[in-house]
Amino acid sequence: MEQEEKENKQQFYQYIEKAKQWFFDAIKKSKKPIRIISHFDADGITSAAILIKTLDRLNIEYVVSIVEQLDAENIKTFSEQDFDVFIFSDLGSGPIDTIIKEFSKNKVLVLDHHKPKQNFKFNENIFHVNPHLFGIDGNSQISGAGVCFLFSNSIDKNNKDLSVLSLIGAIGDMQENNGFKGLNKDILEIAENNKLIKVKKAIKLFGVQTRPLHKMLQYSSVQIPELNTESDAIQFLKSIGIEPLKDGKWKRFIDLTEKEKERLATAIIIKRMNSNIKSPEDIFGYNYTLENEKQGTIFRDIREFSTLLNACGRMNRSSIGLGSCLGYEEERKKALRVYKEYKREIANALRWTEENKDKLIVKDNIMVINAEDNILHTIAGTIASIVSKSRKDIKFIISMARRDDSKTKVSIRSVDEDARDIIKQIIDEIGVGETGGHKNAAGAIIPTEKEKEFVTKTFEIIKNNRLTK
Repeated sequence: MEQEEKENKQQFYQYIEKAKQWFFDAIKKSKKPIRIISHFDADGITSAAILIKTLDRLNIEYVVSIVEQLDAENIKTFSEQDFDVFIFSDLGSGPIDTIIKEFSKNKVLVLDHHKPKQNFKFNENIFHVNPHLFGIDGNSQISGAGVCFLFSNSIDKNNKDLSVLSLIGAIGDMQENNGFKGLNKDILEIAENNKLIKVKKAIKLFGVQTRPLHKMLQYSSVQIPELNTESDAIQFLKSIGIEPLKDGKWKRFIDLTEKEKERLATAIIIKRMNSNIKSPEDIFGYNYTLENEKQGTIFRDIREFSTLLNACGRMNRSSIGLGSCLGYEEERKKALRVYKEYKREIANALRWTEENKDKLIVKDNIMVINAEDNILHTIAGTIASIVSKSRKDIKFIISMARRDDSKTKVSIRSVDEDARDIIKQIIDEIGVGETGGHKNAAGAIIPTEKEKEFVTKTFEIIKNNRLTK
């Protein structure tokens, strides 16, 4: 198996070299800017940033668009634009058949990691770069930004500094689980070897650079018994000899000494042992610190940076996220304000969910949240993810919210079933809609009039799938 994985990687690297040569042959014949279309999440934004940096260094002009979804309608619209060379990043593999059909007179490079509908690789006009075509799992081993980085790195090894953007994208697509693996691990090694990132084992806490320590503990994904309120967390810190305040300011995790960090870890493990939590010592993960970013800022920790970019995308401010990746200080200030707005929207959406439990459908470990027009459709997936973590009894969550074009955004989070496969089956049944995503997190755009039918088919298909397993 290890030898097979090595050969798959080697073949993928060789294929990227071919893609690079194809790309340069394509741009030689064009005097127009390159058209870049990328996805609106953290992975898509970092993908676009990598391509922008790469083209800037080649003195090649470009025009960029960040989109929420790539469907037949906007593929046709893009194909009619006056450009010779197009790049689709972190999208394109799903509707590759439509791209082949609509871009018969253009040159198109697809750099994606989502599972493609067909194993098409290239023809005269289209070059499709996707790890799945070489037996490499794009769900866990490399992100869209990772594919863009490998392409960029093949062009010029001096682009190695862009490896950190790739890792931010991978984190955004939930590809880090107690460490990176596969091609992501290879990219991490490039970043580490060039002193761009520091990796350290630590307690799995979010917000190590910016969040007050007691808030990190209160809202930790690590289960810590009896820390339900801000006061509980503050008293816990004091009880183990860690003063939560320093010079009138709340301490952050990065403000602790190494001995204090060890003391905190030991106290959390003991608390978990006393509550008979399974594997009480399972509290450690990895912190990834960007060496060239200022300490104490959201941009120094790749998890926080990724969350910020995701917020920009969900709040329809992708250009601000893009500017943040490119290091523009004014855009970074704007991004921090967008992040605050995003957190308010999330809080409002969760409040709506809590206050409207009677409108939720819960049956057979399946939950359906149809918020209609009460929450932003762009955060439907975020709400599904948050609820899935708080409701361990739920194995399959559908979150729905309406757009302003008579269409509904559907987000699915799954523990047992293949969300991507389930949603494709549902769309095939109702006969209309666009799908995409990964095994545990997928989505669709459907006509709003099809909402009820979609929900009915969901229960039917999941039930049938479970019966046949």
